[in-house]
Amino acid sequence: MKQKPHKNVCAFCALLLFSFFIFIVWSSAATVQEKGQGPFLWTTQIGESTVYLAASVHGGRFDDYPLDGRYLEALEKAQNIIFEVAEDRAAIKGIMLEFIGDYRVSEDQNLLKRLSPSSKQIFQELLGEEDASFFSGYQPWVARMQISSRIMTLAGYEPERAVDFYIRSLAVQKGKTVMGLEEVVSQFKLFVLELPYEKQLAIVEQLIHSVTYGAKVQEELFSSYFRNDRQGFEKQFLAMYDFSNPASKAGYDRLFALRNQGMVDKLEKIVLEHPGIHMVVVGGGHFFGPDNIRELLEKKGYEVKVY
Repeated sequence: MKQKPHKNVCAFCALLLFSFFIFIVWSSAATVQEKGQGPFLWTTQIGESTVYLAASVHGGRFDDYPLDGRYLEALEKAQNIIFEVAEDRAAIKGIMLEFIGDYRVSEDQNLLKRLSPSSKQIFQELLGEEDASFFSGYQPWVARMQISSRIMTLAGYEPERAVDFYIRSLAVQKGKTVMGLEEVVSQFKLFVLELPYEKQLAIVEQLIHSVTYGAKVQEELFSSYFRNDRQGFEKQFLAMYDFSNPASKAGYDRLFALRNQGMVDKLEKIVLEHPGIHMVVVGGGHFFGPDNIRELLEKKGYEVKVY
């Protein structure tokens, strides 16, 4: 019998647009005191096109809106708004349900039966019993994604108030053309753990017992973003990775460096084929660190300036 989709599963799909820069590593992130430096917004010229580059975070609070007026100025000027993926939340939900359907587990591997008692309690408190029951029926990496989404809520930020969703809703209201740089399925594939069940289980156990610290890291990053503190955000983001460690560097390359190159190539193709004014809105981590979007554009000969 086909399982009925869970009514609260949209919280899971909201994580897809959560720029992938928090939940892999929980290493220390220094608290910074730099003054605000303006919005996370840059501009460049590619051929005949003017391109605004806007960093986002995939969560927010009611008090964080409206955004700095300069984001809205760029939105007003642009004909095309380009996100990580073009699909809206409803479409992402459908794709997600179909995708994770291939990762169901047998009853004896149900996560609630395999977690330690302390982990099970935290897992159920974090997700609620209904959601915990639903997501426990899949391979542990699926639960890991959902746990990470709830960590953001522990930090006081809601995925439904993500900057991406906010700008997208305004773009649709204003009749802008919405485009994407990546495919939804390709983003989901980033999170699949090609590991035996027991190793995935161990990773989930470790994450469950790191949620408090994880929330602190996310709160610091999000707070820097909404304070317009680019320098502080960059320091905290880079503190998450040890680039001298091959495993940490490989994780960064998988989540950022390789994707950044693909995004830049796709962006260049779009704006050259569709001359005009474009606004790009992708996760903040894609604009900092080695081989970030700004750096890759400059390597192609395009000058990137703060807006």
